[in-house]
Amino acid sequence: FYIKTQFHYGKVRYVNLVSSDSNQLNELRIKNPAFRKEKAFRYENEFRFVIKLISEYSEAGYGYHIGHLKNTDFDIIINPFLEKNEYQDVKNKLVQLGVEKSVKNSVLFKWLNPEEW
Repeated sequence: FYIKTQFHYGKVRYVNLVSSDSNQLNELRIKNPAFRKEKAFRYENEFRFVIKLISEYSEAGYGYHIGHLKNTDFDIIINPFLEKNEYQDVKNKLVQLGVEKSVKNSVLFKWLNPEEW
């Protein structure tokens, strides 16, 4: 079935969101909150692609083609909160796709998995 979507992309804006000053929070408002993140994470220097659904969606995914991953210069960071076997499954799939050189551990990974040091 047809899925209505809107595509958005851009750099993430890092700001101090933790504040009780409502005037300051109003100054930090941006059109799309998906591109706003706490300033403590500014080292990530993110660029995001966001698919905004306008109508119902399929849980099977979308299948949007963004090009060959081998030819795309970006880091892949696997969610460090995944269970160990899930984490390894994702890593194995990325190896099968031939993009293992793009996989980087997040800063949290070493704190959540000290046995990997």
